[in-house]
Amino acid sequence: MGSIYSRIDKNNNKKYYGSIYHNGKRIRKFLGNSKELAEASLKKLEYELLFNIQNFYTKYQIPSYEKAILSFLKEVERTSVKFKQVSDIDTKLNYFKNYCFSIGISDLDAINRNHANTYIVKRSQTKLAPATLNMEFRFIKRFFNYCGHCICIFYILN
Repeated sequence: MGSIYSRIDKNNNKKYYGSIYHNGKRIRKFLGNSKELAEASLKKLEYELLFNIQNFYTKYQIPSYEKAILSFLKEVERTSVKFKQVSDIDTKLNYFKNYCFSIGISDLDAINRNHANTYIVKRSQTKLAPATLNMEFRFIKRFFNYCGHCICIFYILN
């Protein structure tokens, strides 16, 4: 059950807001300019949260990097890939994850082509063989394709 509270803005208008707890998190939202509208909006919000309905007001929850990697690795395991290769994929994905964290990016949806290109350049400066690097980049590309990034994050120059 949520609660409704009001605030007066700088133009002296009364605005109604709602406060509700869902899965241990507090959600506060503007509900309307009248008490009746606010009550109706709060009921609608409670209903949406109760039945997990997504609409344009609620932002889709993007999984954390770690959850996405675990989900991807489970998917790879289902394709009868040997444990050693799954372990290698995990290592390569964690290299990229650690690189992203080191430059201040912790959300999957914040990663873009520039970050990927910078990572490719950085890894290319190591003494690893080109075939090893290409395999690493393919693993990361597969991961992002799995995560639903429809745009191509990596492009590999031949």
